[in-house]
Amino acid sequence: MKNPDRIYTIEMIYEMVWDEVFTYNAKNTVMVHIKNLRNKLIKACGDACIRTEWGRGYRFER
Repeated sequence: MKNPDRIYTIEMIYEMVWDEVFTYNAKNTVMVHIKNLRNKLIKACGDACIRTEWGRGYRFER
């Protein structure tokens, strides 16, 4: 949220959150957590604000 519009890859998110080296098997872990975050944001403020950049990663939109 500190860097809106910056794209974060799945690898970057995994390594920053879990402080572990990313492995391909961890891809779904990040995707599920992003889905849960979107759902919580929609309930709280009516908009998810997390956008998917296909083939690149995710970004927080203002």
